[in-house]
Amino acid sequence: MKIAILLTLAMALEPSQAQSAFTAATENTGPALLPSERIAALPAADRAAWQAYVLASTRLHAADSTAMLSELGAEGRKDMIKAPYKAADFRLADNGDDWFRSDSARLAGEGVLSFQTPSGGWSKRTDMSERRARGMSYYAETESWHYIPTFDNGATTGQIRFLSRLALFRPDPRYAAAVHRGLSLIFTAQQPNGCWPQSFPLEGGYHDAVTFNDDATILILATLDDVAAGKVSIASPDERDKAARSAKRGVACLVNAQVVVNGKRTVWGQQYDPITLAVVRARSYELPGLAGRESASIMTYLMSLPTRDTRVVYAIYSAADWFRGHAMTGVRYDAANGFRTDSSNRSLLWARLTDIETGKPIFANRDGIKLFDWDKLTDRRTGYAWFGTEPAAALKRFDEWSQSHPRPGAAPSAEGKKKWSVRLAESVMRRDSLAHRNWDYVAGVVLLAMHRVAERTGDAGIARYVEFNIDRLVGRDGTIATYKLDEFNLDQITEGRLLFPLYASTHDERYAKAARTLREQLKQQPRTSEGGFWHKQIYPRQMWLDGLYMAEPFYAQFARDFNEPAAYDDIARQFLLVARHTRDARTGLMYHAWDESHTQPWADSLTGLSQNFWARAMGWYAMALVDVLDFIPTNHKDRPELIRVLRDVARAARNVQDPVSGLWYDILDQPNRAGNYHEASASSMFVYAFAKGARKGYLTADYRDAATRGFDGIIRELVTVDARGMVSLNGIVSVSGLGGAQKRSGTYAYYMSEPVVSNDHKGVGPLIMAAEELGR
Repeated sequence: MKIAILLTLAMALEPSQAQSAFTAATENTGPALLPSERIAALPAADRAAWQAYVLASTRLHAADSTAMLSELGAEGRKDMIKAPYKAADFRLADNGDDWFRSDSARLAGEGVLSFQTPSGGWSKRTDMSERRARGMSYYAETESWHYIPTFDNGATTGQIRFLSRLALFRPDPRYAAAVHRGLSLIFTAQQPNGCWPQSFPLEGGYHDAVTFNDDATILILATLDDVAAGKVSIASPDERDKAARSAKRGVACLVNAQVVVNGKRTVWGQQYDPITLAVVRARSYELPGLAGRESASIMTYLMSLPTRDTRVVYAIYSAADWFRGHAMTGVRYDAANGFRTDSSNRSLLWARLTDIETGKPIFANRDGIKLFDWDKLTDRRTGYAWFGTEPAAALKRFDEWSQSHPRPGAAPSAEGKKKWSVRLAESVMRRDSLAHRNWDYVAGVVLLAMHRVAERTGDAGIARYVEFNIDRLVGRDGTIATYKLDEFNLDQITEGRLLFPLYASTHDERYAKAARTLREQLKQQPRTSEGGFWHKQIYPRQMWLDGLYMAEPFYAQFARDFNEPAAYDDIARQFLLVARHTRDARTGLMYHAWDESHTQPWADSLTGLSQNFWARAMGWYAMALVDVLDFIPTNHKDRPELIRVLRDVARAARNVQDPVSGLWYDILDQPNRAGNYHEASASSMFVYAFAKGARKGYLTADYRDAATRGFDGIIRELVTVDARGMVSLNGIVSVSGLGGAQKRSGTYAYYMSEPVVSNDHKGVGPLIMAAEELGR
């Protein structure tokens, strides 16, 4: 019972330590997909989500193991007894009403209850017709801790459905309690990517992969759909709400996982790397490939949804096209005779696995060597369905479904031909079903960019993604989860810009209430002696360039939409104060921040200025100016001065644009200094500000040319696209601040010490906006 002991101890460990203990103790079937060192290398938000996920798994496994240790101790045993074996999937829920009224159903219910693990799930291939004995395993094929519990072969979802139905005929609080625990396990087992593993708590190896094999994920989604629709009467309102949200994330993961080959969507694999969503192998003979049977189930499930989401519809059409292009005729396959040619047979057949690169059927023996000839199979020649007819039924259903769901227009005809703004937005959704965990500017900037894409294209999927991310934090009463007004943090204002279009389109008062809450913060925000907003309460008497983007565009739109014209004077004051205090007279560049007290360790004792021209800080300021001018009235007394400041900022930024690449360095005025690099987020911000400024007439037309050179440089040097069509923006500095608990010094060495990452929303959002402005 080494596993149980380690997992019990792991409950007290930090996430990375607990995960290491778990990985070391469990069966490793295939390469580890969630080792602690891999999770530790992820961006901060992703790292925290996966660490929390693994820790939740570890704690549940520890609870299961501790309970079994207690049973074994009471029985005076060291090892578990194998449970009785039953080959069929769990299908008691399919019996008729009369059976559910019988004593056989009651006895079956007792058996099912006894085989539920403390973590809330059930194992597979186990005869549950009688109660489990103390010290007996939950699984029938080994004495080891294996597939306990699992979603494979209809396990856990089957028992939830059975007990839910049994409760209709034989009310028993134990049935309801078991269903609640089973649903809780499903919610907890959902990975940060929105999909589910084969087994949970995690077991290691391919069991931790996103699993479409044997319809595990589809059975979970179908169960959640029934719960959300009220078809599971013992589910609580909270469970119905959770089920709806969970299913929505699951569908997004299905769409994100559809394999893209040469710019075209195809079908799905059996299992996927949970972090990258790359197709991976399952068992040694189940190689990475396009899965005919599982893809037919996914396509059929997607057609059952009451949705006209463009991404879902396009996924279905793409799968149908692929199936029609890979159907085989003139062949037969059956258990007795295997695979053979038969020119007279016109029935359609599909391979269970198709090679992603060549499009040919693939096979393997237990040695895992890829074969393209079925006749070369030896030890796996029988016992595995290498071919099947399942897609035929999916295509028949598709012919009916497509009558009421027209094929999407030409825009998504090929991934590589879409505009960069759309490809980037779709990659955000594929990469993470949640843009954020907390209400903050990081999510705010990318959601605002995606809203602009949805507004232009009419893409309902992108629009729903934005709305979902806002609605998960804005309550029905207008309160904002995770937001704290009394922190007086300007970073928490930015995301409020999404409230205006949502309020305009829905007239839902909660959005207006949330916006008024943010406006109230600005009314109370601490200020310098001249009236400039402190960046945060914890940064007294400090104005940072970043803060202008965080607060002023929201402030200006609130002033327009809620008829507060007096606010425009205050908004202009913020920009002009920062320009006066931070602008360098020689270069026109702007220092990162200014301390009115001249006392901060990072500040010059004479000027109060920080030491360097950090590119992203100036990029935030430039974007703030071009956005605020959308709302400042044309006759406002300070509008000409704001435009003059924008022109000064743009001129200074263009002077330090790299003439070769078109990009900007992290520290703007030191391109040749060791360690300095082309930084993606700032480059995207300047491109956006130049392009929009030129379009609006604030800047001359040649700034659009500079923006185009910058955009082309970003795509050429900093953007990569993988085999699945996922677009990544690289070269983004994770964060750069001043002072605070980290005692950030503001020196050149400090800025160079901050991590450089990929796909941070602070870079992706501005690049989407830049692409929209340039029509790219």
